[in-house]
Amino acid sequence: MKTANPFNEAITLASVLLFLLTPSLRAASAVATPVAEPAVTVGDPANPAGLAKAIQDAYRSGARKIAVSKGVYRLPDAPGDVCKLEKWQDAEISGEGVTLIAEVPTDHYGRMSGIFEMRQCKRVTLRGFVMSQSEVSFRQGKVTVIDSGDGAPGSWSCVWKPDAGYPELPMPPDMKAIGSWNIVDPATRRLKVKAGDMGGLTWAPETGGGYRLRGFKAPPNLAVGDWLVTRRDEVNRPYKIRLIECEDCTVRAVTLSRNWFAPIREDFGSANRIIACRWEPGPKPPGATEEPLVASSADGFHSMCARKGPVIEDCVMQGILLDDCIAINGEFSQLVKTDGAALTLVDNKCGLAPNEPILISGKTGPHQRAMVKAIGANADKTVKVTLDRAINPPGEGGIAWAPWRCGAGYRIAHCKIGNTRSRGILVKADDGEIRDNVIADTRMAAVNIGPESYYKETGYWGRIAIENNTIVNCGGYAYGRAAIWVHGHGSGTIDNGDLVVRGNRFTANYQGDVEIEGASNVLVTGNTFTGRTSWPFPMPLPTLARVSNSQEVRFLANAVSDPAAYATPLVKSGMNVSGITVDWAKQP
Repeated sequence: MKTANPFNEAITLASVLLFLLTPSLRAASAVATPVAEPAVTVGDPANPAGLAKAIQDAYRSGARKIAVSKGVYRLPDAPGDVCKLEKWQDAEISGEGVTLIAEVPTDHYGRMSGIFEMRQCKRVTLRGFVMSQSEVSFRQGKVTVIDSGDGAPGSWSCVWKPDAGYPELPMPPDMKAIGSWNIVDPATRRLKVKAGDMGGLTWAPETGGGYRLRGFKAPPNLAVGDWLVTRRDEVNRPYKIRLIECEDCTVRAVTLSRNWFAPIREDFGSANRIIACRWEPGPKPPGATEEPLVASSADGFHSMCARKGPVIEDCVMQGILLDDCIAINGEFSQLVKTDGAALTLVDNKCGLAPNEPILISGKTGPHQRAMVKAIGANADKTVKVTLDRAINPPGEGGIAWAPWRCGAGYRIAHCKIGNTRSRGILVKADDGEIRDNVIADTRMAAVNIGPESYYKETGYWGRIAIENNTIVNCGGYAYGRAAIWVHGHGSGTIDNGDLVVRGNRFTANYQGDVEIEGASNVLVTGNTFTGRTSWPFPMPLPTLARVSNSQEVRFLANAVSDPAAYATPLVKSGMNVSGITVDWAKQP
């Protein structure tokens, strides 16, 4: 039987006539492209309070390409967010040549205002803006005197003088108004190694200007002339752009300055992209002579509970960050009670949903996996979860989480980040790529993969590639660990696995280059390990790599330029390790 050709059957008379037109017209038709929709221009810098409404009105009228008129917009302090985009689809807001300056709320504490909030949007792009705020989010100043304090054992004090134009300390002292203090080298403008996170300091005005700071356990690397910086916790404008339950949205070529916590933040999203964005300290405040040091007083970018993790590419973070540069994770929910196939949880912040998987664990036991059948609320506001099967009580410290809500499938590539008192990249999800980045001057790990139950941040991980990165001067703090540190829950179980660390360049890292804990099937290959810290500060020889509580870990075909720069053995094996292979010549 002859098969009909659907293409021929679909051709109408009109299309036949069109095809029979002159060859030149047919050729022109073949290369024609759709005419791009012209952008609708909105906004007036002289009326910044009207910008949000102008953007909303343009979208409601049918515009899907919206350009904001060039200029500086000093956005007023208004309840909630300046511009809420709810359930937008297939739209772009362009801000080339546009600076948006958010007014810091006068009441400061507890306010969650931002610039853009995108909620349940799909395929929406924000492009080209510069976003800042009216006040700097940190304090900076120089140390002019260091002495032994009030004479109590271990006490010390220093005189700290704020740089001109930068915020003073609150009087009377308000401990809620500041975070921990960190030390900045005046020659390099980098955070100092083996120093920082000084908390609990008291202060009082000092005769002659500045403040007398007092505390215990003086940092070993503080000198007269160093900067001390601390975040202003009373300036609570924690984001510039927030994406909530958004899918396939893009933030492109946006510059972010004077940032507090997570100027770009994602909650319960899927497959969003952060492309070619920059984090910068921002302009000097009025009256200042010194350039600002801090780009962000907490995380640079934070993704929470994403169904599919974000793509972060070609981004640059300049200046100091006082917490993680990039963080991607889900959340733990604390387990109250286990009764066969019924669980009681404190809450459902982790995003459990019917017909999706749940993982349950305790401090001393391995994961148990089940499917969620139903979720309900108890009279005491706890959450009841019904499973498809009975589980064993996980014991002390029982926790549950949603493995489909941890940011799996993330990609971080071609970024330049670092100069943070914390981690460069902190990720807690499966199926990740971290490649072709430059990560420098992190006081903790450059790349940290694994759950943190004390922050209720999960999840466990598998199928990760860390490839072709340059990692320099990282891990230089008391609990910084190695430059790459992967770990589990600390329960003694091996619940993570399938990791490749390939083709990276490790240079001058303080406390070693690689640490593997709680993992199986790990390949470390094709990397180059060069030297040790360049800081003029005495530190013991680092161990190149440490392995504990792991199995099937292979170190193959790596190059060590100066073995004498490391302690021996180069790879140190700890407790509960099996199947470890170290062969510097063998190819994988």
